[in-house]
Amino acid sequence: MDRIRSREELEKSKKKKVFWVSVIMLGLLVTSTAGFAFLSGGSFGSSGGAVNTGTDSGNPSNQNIDYGDVLDIDENITSIPVDIENTLYSYSGVNLYIASDDDEALGLIGSALSGYASKISIGCYGACEEDLPEKICSDDLIVYRESNVSRIYQNQSCIFIEGDLDSVRAFVYKLSGVT
Repeated sequence: MDRIRSREELEKSKKKKVFWVSVIMLGLLVTSTAGFAFLSGGSFGSSGGAVNTGTDSGNPSNQNIDYGDVLDIDENITSIPVDIENTLYSYSGVNLYIASDDDEALGLIGSALSGYASKISIGCYGACEEDLPEKICSDDLIVYRESNVSRIYQNQSCIFIEGDLDSVRAFVYKLSGVT
């Protein structure tokens, strides 16, 4: 059972709690501000990359991004044929499905589109033995298949990525406008 405390003791206890909460909040504010200042100090612009918004700054799909020598893209990736019309902004606000048995491919595609698509889920292209949604090319669907031949192409709202993880990277670079 709690002992009975006087009004002075209660106020003193309350002031002590307010003091420590204030100290913690102030410390958090100072460290987060300092961390942001130090971590963002060497931003993109200092290493040669520039963002050119083009003539139509109201339309983000018209942005031209020049990453300069920030990215060192493997020649194998740039040689993979990518025949798609979509950009990152094509996935803005859509419910996207990804059909793949490769967890690393799922992760690469999912992380590249997570800031654009409103929801990303795993699905199947056509009939499925697993308990996953079965999707067709009228849905926003990305299908990754391992293959000896690397290529990326589009059929309606479906993107087919064939090859290895370099094909997935080529797809992500193409969406981003890097290649």
